[in-house]
Amino acid sequence: MTTRANTLAFADTFKSPIGDIGLFYTHDKKLARVTLPYSQSPAPASLPRYQCDSIINAISAYFDSPYHRLDEIEHAEVLTPFQCKMYKLIRQIQPGHTATYGEIAAICQSGPRGVGQALRANPLPLIYPCHRVVSQSGLGGFGGKPTHDKQTTKQWLLNFELNATCK
Repeated sequence: MTTRANTLAFADTFKSPIGDIGLFYTHDKKLARVTLPYSQSPAPASLPRYQCDSIINAISAYFDSPYHRLDEIEHAEVLTPFQCKMYKLIRQIQPGHTATYGEIAAICQSGPRGVGQALRANPLPLIYPCHRVVSQSGLGGFGGKPTHDKQTTKQWLLNFELNATCK
């Protein structure tokens, strides 16, 4: 159910190494959605601007070091119980490491396809690092259908984290 508390009311963008990142907030100014450069979500310019320096600083710090924890960012909770369980689990995957859809599914007592669908609906990529979940036979999807831009973003994030762990 959509309520005034969890509808998008404010937005901002900021530049990152992977391009412009969109930040969308609820009426009570909690982060509700993060969009990466390839996203086809509503343009942040269509909503009144709200800049939350602490969130921008936290995400920027991640790009300085993927070990910077993003789980302290206050955000709106609009997740199903299954998503909560799975997103909590994927937060445990360390930068530079991956898990397969099947491995996550076995722990969550689900199927790999269900895991993929839940990850596709992830409103907060980076905060819930769905890019660290890969297919058994390769990269897998990212943000829905595997397009070149999405695959490039997922591969960039994985390479960035892996290179940071090797230093």
